[in-house]
Amino acid sequence: MSRLGIFKSISDPVLVVDSNGLLIEANDAFLSSFNAAETGKPVADAWPEIAHLWRTTTIPATLGALLRVDVPAIDPDGLKLVYNVSLSAVHEPASDAVVIAAVARDVTAERAGKTALELQATTDSLTGAYNRVQLELLLDREIRVAIRRKTASCFLLFDVDKFKQINDKRGHAEGDRVLKEFAAVLHKNLRASDVVARYGGDEFGVILTDTGRESGLRKAQQLAESLGRIAVQGDETGITTSVGLAQIPDDGEHVADLVEHADAAMYQAKRESDRSVVAWRSSPTE
Repeated sequence: MSRLGIFKSISDPVLVVDSNGLLIEANDAFLSSFNAAETGKPVADAWPEIAHLWRTTTIPATLGALLRVDVPAIDPDGLKLVYNVSLSAVHEPASDAVVIAAVARDVTAERAGKTALELQATTDSLTGAYNRVQLELLLDREIRVAIRRKTASCFLLFDVDKFKQINDKRGHAEGDRVLKEFAAVLHKNLRASDVVARYGGDEFGVILTDTGRESGLRKAQQLAESLGRIAVQGDETGITTSVGLAQIPDDGEHVADLVEHADAAMYQAKRESDRSVVAWRSSPTE
């Protein structure tokens, strides 16, 4: 009697494999969705991304348990899909063998929708950088990590000098272009572990992970010089930016304290900049 039984007729792909991943049985939905041979061949030939699951389901600790996991796939037409796979390994006393039964549900649209919503909730729609809420969450996490590991990081707050004049003289479209390029320059000049966010208006926040004060100041200088190469349409000179730095956690163990410290340093830099490409201070008193 078929192990699949009534599942032969359901629309979701269903399959049974042995402990080595050889396909024992499959319903029509699986065979057509993955262009698979009916029996006797490795299921990984048709679905490589699922191959690693057999070992997980057959170890004694998980034998008989139901495992659910998202697994990517590519259909015969080359379309990228995501399946939520429910699978369980059972021991068959009659044959003294372990077989794994799996049901795969296409959740591509559902996962794509979730990803879009998550992206919308965490990023700034204009620049693609993180938004203020997400920055504050990541900054809070960085504070806790620095305290626990007894390490240091830096928080930089950038402001585009005289940004209102760019909007007023060149128009909001040009102002938006400058902000997008500002974010792009920051991303290009930072590590994958660092964080870039639009804090609000023409202000951007950067978290430099595992970075001491002196290294942070040098990086702030380098970033400001790179940002100074952003040209404004109809203007011969590039923009200028003011930067304030706060050391994590020395300058504050709460998000509000660090932001206040960096903000005060940034405005001191702005007052003392005198039209230079870059002006920064590590604290309001230094």
